[in-house]
Amino acid sequence: MSTDDRHVRVYFGWDFDKTKRFYKENPPVAGDNALIISTQASCVTYEIAKIVRVSAARIYFDKSFGWGGSSFYYSGKNCWSPKGQTRLVPPIDKIVKFMKRANKVAITFTEFQREDLFKFLDEIGEG
Repeated sequence: MSTDDRHVRVYFGWDFDKTKRFYKENPPVAGDNALIISTQASCVTYEIAKIVRVSAARIYFDKSFGWGGSSFYYSGKNCWSPKGQTRLVPPIDKIVKFMKRANKVAITFTEFQREDLFKFLDEIGEG
């Protein structure tokens, strides 16, 4: 599997254009869940987060994620760190359900757990 394939898999196929289209067609509201994915510091972290406020251009959360701030553009890019290492994607039902069953808000895989990450993605069936 190429690095590009792995990268796409980690984000469940959500790129910036697809994410923006989703949120424009399905406007978010305060109280909705979203999935924040961070690929910083040789780790991949999936975190369920609640939207607290929405404007015409941004989606706001009650906390910051990774190196970025607490707001994201509809494309999923973090407003304060737009290079894409921490991004917003729509909630993925299987991930949300898995994390609720496991009683977790976030799950992190380190560089040394890459095989565990891909096993997790296979089990979820979204990767």
